[in-house]
Amino acid sequence: MHGGQQLVGIVAASARRIALFYVICASVYFALALIPSVYAFYEMLPLGQIFRGPIRFLWMTSFVFSVVVACGADALSRPRALTRNARVGLGLASFAALAALYALTPTGFRAWEWGLVAATIAIGASRSLPVRSRVLPGLAVLALLAGNVLTLAWQPMAQTNPAFKHPKPVARANSAAKQWKPVAASVVRENRWAFEAVAGRSSEQDRMYQMGALFDFSLSEKSASVFGVASIDDYEPQAPRRYAELFTRMLRDRPMRNLIDFYHRKKRVPTNRPLLDLLATRHIVVDRNYSEELAKLRPPLRMLEERGSVAIYENPQALPRAFFVPRVELVADPEALLERLASLRHRPRQVALVEEAPADGFLGLEGGGRGDVEITASRSEELLVRVNAPRDGFLFVSDQYFPGWKAWVDGAPTQIQRANYAFRLVRVPQGESRVEFRYRPVGLHAGVSVTLATVSALLAWVAVAHRRAGRAR
Repeated sequence: MHGGQQLVGIVAASARRIALFYVICASVYFALALIPSVYAFYEMLPLGQIFRGPIRFLWMTSFVFSVVVACGADALSRPRALTRNARVGLGLASFAALAALYALTPTGFRAWEWGLVAATIAIGASRSLPVRSRVLPGLAVLALLAGNVLTLAWQPMAQTNPAFKHPKPVARANSAAKQWKPVAASVVRENRWAFEAVAGRSSEQDRMYQMGALFDFSLSEKSASVFGVASIDDYEPQAPRRYAELFTRMLRDRPMRNLIDFYHRKKRVPTNRPLLDLLATRHIVVDRNYSEELAKLRPPLRMLEERGSVAIYENPQALPRAFFVPRVELVADPEALLERLASLRHRPRQVALVEEAPADGFLGLEGGGRGDVEITASRSEELLVRVNAPRDGFLFVSDQYFPGWKAWVDGAPTQIQRANYAFRLVRVPQGESRVEFRYRPVGLHAGVSVTLATVSALLAWVAVAHRRAGRAR
């Protein structure tokens, strides 16, 4: 944001209170983002650990400052001249804001940023011109905003904060800056070959995990989703707390203390092998800087391919995404259940752990073999599985247990039970059966019904109003 345009809103009497309120809010958010002691105090408050990390408060800072910009743009477009004191205040406030912005920018302003600053100051100075000449500032503001948006759209993804020492993205961004072309897409797709290689080796029964260096956007948490590869990280849009706790235990081999453990990960290499296997993690794409730490897993992973700074590993003992389990065991305490899942002594192929007994009381029997399970269709709101079971037992699927999912076995509705802390389990009969999972949330149907009723009422109101207006004529 540019200081002159923002603070016009403060000296404009009609918007002064609004602008001042948002400037105060922005100052608080800015302090939370950049001053560790302020953020440490915030974390002590109730729910203070929900907001992932302090740097995300810059989003809120940008939002509230945009309101101040709107106040400034509104003031510039008004045909009323400013008083002498208002002009002096505007000039001083603009200079102070510009100086503060420059001081907070580690690398200083670039040429295009100086151009935008100069244009902003010129538009502000136009308020001192005669009233008849001020019809142009409104158009000038629109042109300035358009120029700002277009310029930012063509900037490379560079990391300018010297507090972050990882040089790789910076060097890449600096090199791309000389070419002056969009590079965001190329950065994200830099290691596309690795995801395509994993996709070629995987079935619907497999997932992957990717680990990149800090600010390496080609191996970020969402990279697998970009290329349509199922990953244990971000394979569903919203992670329930249960999954976050299990995932954190897999990475850190300790209980999750707060959501920052899950969202703001300093520890990226898995340390708990049983949970890594339970998540169907067949392949791992990793920056080679993590290879030495990854080699500590036992039994060791198998390297499949290496290119540049990236390596692909296979986890031969990864469990499939869906498999037959002959019996379930009741473990009422969730913490004890997760502890047992993380133990090397637990055998997930032989028994699934549940917190409540099945409604029909059937717990299965010892032994019984593994059966044959095939995923025939997998979409965002639908999963079709063919099961050939050696005896009555259960189908376990390492997809998240979440309200709204319904299941059918051979066309008959059946109960979905939460198993292995965060996943789904249904009973299946001996022999071949077809299991369907479909997402059918009650809230969706209620929302559609309310929307249709509202639209119908509005149309009826418009029709009645139009008819009455015709009669009045």
